[in-house]
Amino acid sequence: MKRKARRINPPKQNGRSKGSENSTSVTGAFGFNVPPALVDVFIYFDQKDAGEVAQKFVDEQEKWGWKARSGKPIRNWKVFASDWIFNYKQERKFSLRTSKFCSIEI
Repeated sequence: MKRKARRINPPKQNGRSKGSENSTSVTGAFGFNVPPALVDVFIYFDQKDAGEVAQKFVDEQEKWGWKARSGKPIRNWKVFASDWIFNYKQERKFSLRTSKFCSIEI
């Protein structure tokens, strides 16, 4: 019988963190700290085979103030980034497919 994965909720911070300042927090690993460190974004995009557009993503999000198009603040930047990467790859496939200079199959 398969078990369900347990959901990990980020710890509530009441002004003080529960651990040393140098240790990696649970929220940092799962994408809850917004805005993220630039290095984390580059690593995430590189893992998703889209490392060349990580800076473009960060620039666009800083322009929007790390908010969604609806104006609500982003809670998890990794979820937002995965949607952004998917849309980027779809646009790239479409432009290659409709280009008269491209003859390769995707």
